[in-house]
Amino acid sequence: MKNYIATCCLALYAVPTFAVDLLIAKDETKIIYKKDLEGGVFLRIDSLVIEQGGKLIIGEPIDNINVHIKSLDAAANTEINLSGRVPGNDGAIGSDNNQQASYCHAGPSGGNGGNGGRGQSAVNAAMLIDVKRIDGLTISLNGAAGGKAGAGGRGGIGGGAKNSKLCGEGDGGWGGAGGTGGQGGNAGELHFRWRNSDPTVCWGSANDRPPKLKILQNAGGGGAGGAGGAGGPGKHQGSTGPGGGNGSFGSPGYLKVERIPSVDDAGICKV
Repeated sequence: MKNYIATCCLALYAVPTFAVDLLIAKDETKIIYKKDLEGGVFLRIDSLVIEQGGKLIIGEPIDNINVHIKSLDAAANTEINLSGRVPGNDGAIGSDNNQQASYCHAGPSGGNGGNGGRGQSAVNAAMLIDVKRIDGLTISLNGAAGGKAGAGGRGGIGGGAKNSKLCGEGDGGWGGAGGTGGQGGNAGELHFRWRNSDPTVCWGSANDRPPKLKILQNAGGGGAGGAGGAGGPGKHQGSTGPGGGNGSFGSPGYLKVERIPSVDDAGICKV
């Protein structure tokens, strides 16, 4: 158990359970897991303080995390970021075809553009938090955008005429097809359970969120499809290759918010 005043990052090397007495997040603080932990991880912070303008990033390459914060003190303009932050890779551009067809034949087609890569999905999280103070906190679980697809390559050169009696010059080759845009990353799933750290005060109904809390949960947009390549030269210019389709959005997230009732010594919840 350790205390941290963090201005950069804590790197966790394949540790499924991580516990901290006190974490003070200033500016941009990252908790990054260096190894893929398919079974998920458990993170316990006895006291988390996010100073004004601070951001706590909990990230890749984990898919699931269980967070227990025994005391949360979040100033204004603060964030807990569980979003996918790595967009999909852009697809490669298709190769131009500089080959010339044999006599009289149409030129060969250009290379097809590569597909865009998928955007990183947000972390799925279960959070149990005792709220001491929230003056303006955002929890974000957004998927990253898919990668842009590559354009098709230029078509090849039509073959020359054999002679006027046998055949004429060949047409230019088709341009390569554009690639398909990458799929956006999935929005994260969040089961958020909270209670006021003052047990004598209750805030609203069971489904109410703490005051001044925002939860952003958006799927990543698909990447743009690649343009078709230009047709090659010949007797007639080759046709432009077909454009690739745009990538699809990632899956929407799931959200459940529960307030755990607070009671005084007599078991009465005070409003």
